[in-house]
Amino acid sequence: MGNILNPGNDNSFIRLVKFKDSEIFVDKTDFIKEMSAKINAQNRFFAVTRPRRFGKTVTAHMLSAYYSKGYAGQKIFDGLKISENTGFADHLNKYNVIYIDMN
Repeated sequence: MGNILNPGNDNSFIRLVKFKDSEIFVDKTDFIKEMSAKINAQNRFFAVTRPRRFGKTVTAHMLSAYYSKGYAGQKIFDGLKISENTGFADHLNKYNVIYIDMN
């Protein structure tokens, strides 16, 4: 268990993006658009709840790769749904992200 500011290694989302052109990859980057719309709102806190084995960690890693200064997000998100969004670069890699692993 540890606290990491701008984590850069062992990101499961980045490993999965390598398969984006295959049938096994499901692009869920639309979630970033929803998060970005509320980033400066009063109700900006989210609870990502899903059953076991339904991608909570991958979702957290995706958000970290998008928002964190520790990644080169433009290369990671090329060809994904979020890169087609007009406001794609507005929040890309502009924040310090603290990732806490509770395992």
